[in-house]
Amino acid sequence: MEQMSIGENAGRLWNILDKVNEISIQDLRRQSQLTNEAIFTAIGWLAREGKVFICEKDRTVFLSNKTYWEFSFFG
Repeated sequence: MEQMSIGENAGRLWNILDKVNEISIQDLRRQSQLTNEAIFTAIGWLAREGKVFICEKDRTVFLSNKTYWEFSFFG
């Protein structure tokens, strides 16, 4: 997969996230109509840029463009 197409796919995902703020990977796959490989490389691109956050809720993985997360550190 070429770096250019990964960047374009990342832009496609970012546009979807910009509209919904948070989405499951399954819904993202349906809305973007990209392959799993294309989705996960694009998510990696966006994560590397610090633009997305990944979390799991009720055994479902979600992607978010929100910039706030609460972190807890236990000793």
